Amino acid sequence: MASYQWPPLPSSGGSGTVSSVTFTGDGTVLSSTPSSAVTTTGTLTATLNTQAANEVLAGPASGSAAAPTFRALVTADLPAIPATPVCYIWEQQASGVNGNNNATFTLHTWTTRFLTNIDDHSTGITISNNQMVIPAGTYDIYVTAPAFNVNYHKTRLYDVTNSAVIMYGTAEESVYQSRSSIQGRFTTAGATIEVDHICSTTVGSGALGLSSSTNIGTGVIEVYTQIKITKVG
Repeated sequence: MASYQWPPLPSSGGSGTVSSVTFTGDGTVLSSTPSSAVTTTGTLTATLNTQAANEVLAGPASGSAAAPTFRALVTADLPAIPATPVCYIWEQQASGVNGNNNATFTLHTWTTRFLTNIDDHSTGITISNNQMVIPAGTYDIYVTAPAFNVNYHKTRLYDVTNSAVIMYGTAEESVYQSRSSIQGRFTTAGATIEVDHICSTTVGSGALGLSSSTNIGTGVIEVYTQIKITKVG
């Protein structure tokens, strides 16, 4: 019975010998100087070219596709970097209106600071009834709030949802107007948070920030408590 091989086996080729083999690089990434010759057995070793500092192997910085070379990075090489989520919150009143809308500052009582305006950039924070509604995350915060003629005063950042103080602000003296500030980092699972203020002497309108209209003139808006919150995680 006949037998067949499929596909057919190739016929034997010619024969020859190699007496010496070297490796020569492209001159860009690998050295174009030939490596040491291998004449019997051995390993061909390529050598990297030295390059200037702060350069990368990349295609052209612009234009049509081309073979890569070493060059400095350009702006188009870099991915877009998302802006850091940040939120600005403050109390704003009409000219001549004192802080907390002319409220009295009562001694030894934590008074919630008014928050009337917000400029949010991707944090998801909102304000309602002078409180901040803050989504879950980790945040850096800076707060500054004024007091006038109340002797000593101090601020705190208070978690209304969990009935807990997050952090306290600086203790200040205010024979004239001065500001207590809060600065730090906190993490929340999502909470309603407010800024509170306490003082050592009861004073009427102006104690939570004295308007500037008397000395500057009417028509100038008043700004009191100011907050910057940056989402970092």
